[in-house]
Formats: sequence, structure tokens, C-alpha cells
Amino acid sequence: MPFHADHQPTERREATRLHVLESAIAVLARDGYAKASWRRIAEEAGVTGGVLQYHFGDKEHLLQAVVEHLSDEHVRAVEAVHISPELPLRERVALFVNASADFMSGPGEVAMLEILLAMRAPARSAVSDTSSAQMEAAQQHLWRALFPEVSQARRTVAYRLLFATLHGLEVQRLIRSEGSRKAELAALGASIAGLMESGTPIGVEP
Repeated sequence: MPFHADHQPTERREATRLHVLESAIAVLARDGYAKASWRRIAEEAGVTGGVLQYHFGDKEHLLQAVVEHLSDEHVRAVEAVHISPELPLRERVALFVNASADFMSGPGEVAMLEILLAMRAPARSAVSDTSSAQMEAAQQHLWRALFPEVSQARRTVAYRLLFATLHGLEVQRLIRSEGSRKAELAALGASIAGLMESGTPIGVEP
């Protein structure tokens, strides 16, 4: 587990931690999970392996921190759009989808995909399960704030549809040209809005 002593100033500690996370994202996005070794991440960050251990403990907890950092960054990116809950549902959904797609078009999404693929079943660990739970909790909080009139069941289905589709679109983007991305995002937004509108069957109790 990460070890945090009190002798290092908090601001400096947090700055170093953030720098390591950004370096890990850069290595994962550029070189892939298999080559994102402890040593290579330390070299990218310009620190020693001991610094990584001080902040994260081991590689698995470092990757957990990367996932949580990217999840938090996504929430901040959506919040920066200032989507008013007073806007019509479909307009809010369109803004949310486009803000999420913009955020997920960068190296952070490639790094996230590398981690998710590496930690897929049956190799999943308690650490990856914890990350998944924290990501979902953060998203549920955000969706509840932006779509308060929608039931939790419908928000959950919509949230999972959004990210499953955006992950897939980003994989396509990596292997082909942009193509009809704008139309795809518009169709995704319409599908999610339809799911969240009352009276639409979703296969679970609303």
C-alpha cells in the first residue's frame, strides 16, 4: 500500500503524485500496458522507483490511481460545460455526450482502455474492483445532479450504455479515420435520452 509520511509538504507531495500519474498515462497511451513497467514509468516521470513506491506502493495501486484520476478528470470536464438541470433532457444529454466524447478522445482514454483490458476477468483483482466501484459511484453522483428527474435504474442503464459505446468508438477511432463520428455521437445521445425518458422499456425496474 502507498506510504505517506508527514515530512514532505502536502503541495509538493500532491504535485509529484499528479506528475507520476500523468507520466503513467503517457507511457500507457504510447507504449501499451505490456511495456508500461515500473521502471519505464519512473523514467518518464524523472523520478526513482522509490518515489513511485512512496506514493503508490506497487504497480497495481498505481494503475488504480490512474483509473480514479481519469474518472475524476472526466467528471471535471463535464462539470466545466455547466450543464443546467433546467435545460430540456435531450439537450442536457447531448451536451453530456459531447463533453464525454471530447474528454475521451485524448491519451487518457487509450491509457484507460489498456488498463481495462489488462485487468479484465479472470485477471481482475480486488484493486480493479475497487476502482470500478469508485468510478461508478462518481458517475452516479454526477448523473443524479444533472438528471434528477430520471430514476436511478434508468440513469444506471444510460451511464453504462454511454461508456460502453464511447469506449467502442474510441477503439474504432484508433484503427480508422473519424468517418461519421458526429452522426454516431448524435445517435448515441438520442438513444440515451430515449432510455431516460419515462415510459421507455429498459429491461429493469425503473
